[in-house]
Amino acid sequence: AAEQKVPGSGSGGGGGGELGRDELSSGSATVVAGAFWTEAETEQMRQFRNKEFLISTAELPAIWGGLISILVGYVYDNRTTSGDPSVESPWTICTLSATLSWLQDFTGVGPALVSGVRRCLVYPYIRNWALATKVAQDVCCIFSNG
Repeated sequence: AAEQKVPGSGSGGGGGGELGRDELSSGSATVVAGAFWTEAETEQMRQFRNKEFLISTAELPAIWGGLISILVGYVYDNRTTSGDPSVESPWTICTLSATLSWLQDFTGVGPALVSGVRRCLVYPYIRNWALATKVAQDVCCIFSNG
């Protein structure tokens, strides 16, 4: 992200100009993606190390199953709203994903896909076998296309 220096006003009430951020302390701040950081905070962020998360092969089926469960909810919502999410989209995705609604831990890809199709036939307003199988095909296409 591009950085630029912005002087802090510290005036407490000026007439706008800094997008409602008139309450900065005196000194300079660094603007990074819309957030203000002091020089000390910026330096502290630079000192953090990257943390590596190593995944064992025994955990992979559960991770893939959880991802498929979430994708089933997303694909169903994407199909039923024609790619234009509504205010009901988060509810739909969370309800259709056993991983998000029930913290279900799957043993593999198959059980996750079966669970997703079953939930497509039980919970949402539009319960249709052809739609549920199309959602399963779309999820498979997402993985096959990369």
